[in-house]
Amino acid sequence: RLEPAAADGEHRRAVAERTRDEVLTLAVSLFNARVQRQYESNEHFRRQVTRLDYQEEFNRLERKLGEAGVTLERDILKMSEDTAGADTYQLVLQVWTVEAVVDRALAAGLRVTPAVEGAGTGRRRGAMLGVLEPTFYRLDDADTEPYLMQMPVRIRVAGSVEQTQAFLRAAGAPGGFLSVDRMELRKSLPAEGGAAGHEAEADLVCSSFFLLRDDLTPRPAAAHPRVLPRGG
Repeated sequence: RLEPAAADGEHRRAVAERTRDEVLTLAVSLFNARVQRQYESNEHFRRQVTRLDYQEEFNRLERKLGEAGVTLERDILKMSEDTAGADTYQLVLQVWTVEAVVDRALAAGLRVTPAVEGAGTGRRRGAMLGVLEPTFYRLDDADTEPYLMQMPVRIRVAGSVEQTQAFLRAAGAPGGFLSVDRMELRKSLPAEGGAAGHEAEADLVCSSFFLLRDDLTPRPAAAHPRVLPRGG
């Protein structure tokens, strides 16, 4: 009786490990290729990235988004090329996360909503786009160092409901995963006498994830991943 129970326990453990690797591989997929190409490992990236690298990345992002019509308002973004008080690698990852979120929003046809300065003034400022404080995760309460970092970005976008749906699908795509942690969707009413509209404005918080320990790097995913059954 014990042998079948032991075999079942071993099978469950193997399934749990495979599921863990699949989830972790998906969660940290956004930066893997970029970090591996430039720094070979996450640990090397954390130790070797410099303040100059961060400043170059921030200025590159500011130019890129400006050319796309998205103006960064630094007090809203809560970042600038002079930002201090955090490890340099964290700042670089936050820049990359902002870039990934905006890239997916624009690719879906959404517009990044500008802030309005003062009630009733109608004066528009830079984009409603900002970074939030990272969250760190530990495997055990006794661990002195975290193994995973989550970097949330807040963004307000406008467009059609269908474009918002396209953004959500792109955010969860393998190879460049962004979690959608929070979403508030406001659908506009059609103009009187006009056709029913589908315009909407959405406040979103999206996060990227970064693995802080190379010893926990999951095994490569299978070439043909399993197709999970549709949820109820």
